[in-house]
Amino acid sequence: RNKNLVLAVGINGREVITREFDLVVLSSGQVCAPDFTGLASVLGIKTSRWGFCQTEELSPVETDRKGIFICGSARGPGDIADAVAQAIAASGQALNLVTSRENTDKIRPVEGRKAVIVGGGLAGLTAAKFLSEAGIEVELLEKSGSPGGHARRLHSLLKGGDIRAWLEELITVVSTDPAIHLRTNATVTAVSGHAGDFKVVLNNRDSGDETVEAGA
Repeated sequence: RNKNLVLAVGINGREVITREFDLVVLSSGQVCAPDFTGLASVLGIKTSRWGFCQTEELSPVETDRKGIFICGSARGPGDIADAVAQAIAASGQALNLVTSRENTDKIRPVEGRKAVIVGGGLAGLTAAKFLSEAGIEVELLEKSGSPGGHARRLHSLLKGGDIRAWLEELITVVSTDPAIHLRTNATVTAVSGHAGDFKVVLNNRDSGDETVEAGA
């Protein structure tokens, strides 16, 4: 034998086709979360034909609804570095809405302002940490019972970095920060208002609905 790779592919659960190849590349695809379409409808933002959030090419974290920003897997397929960079960019945009400038080099938080972050994965955790460090109160919602998202499934980064240790440290920082209110088993059921003055209805499986005011 020539030691080439032989793949057998089933079609429609019946016919099996066998082909010989010199090289096979295994690539895992990514699809949008099944419930993201419903969330996008609640938030009042557009989605692409693939179901991910629709953004402009030169404004990758801005949605079509002013004051609502996007990062991480909700934008579409991407790697961890992309998710972290987008989280910081989205946080910066949100920061502009919930702060006022005293002068050209100092930013002062507006009393009582906060931001709501939907999704406690890597991007959401990073955004929450960034906003908290800037003096903004954060409501961080995670629909499952624990934060971490898809990153919990990874064992290491491409260059050998320990993603699990890094993620656990980030979760610890976020969950012990008094300015970040991490809510698990929580979802958004309604959003009204406008950029700088949103009213967001949060639902928790145990405590029911609660309305919070947020700038972004």
